[in-house]
Amino acid sequence: MIDQYTFAVEQFAKQAEGQWIFKEYEGEEAVLVLDSIDFQIALRDIYERVNFELIEE
Repeated sequence: MIDQYTFAVEQFAKQAEGQWIFKEYEGEEAVLVLDSIDFQIALRDIYERVNFELIEE
């Protein structure tokens, strides 16, 4: 889940054994990691065009 009000992402990933793993990423410098497709992206890039100041008004 990607939060619309702040730099925050919650990730649920299913492991090969069937176990679910929960991770939280917070802050502009955090990096979301998707191991299953060998992909990483900084939260600042996900939120690149989001103006949080407009949301607060």
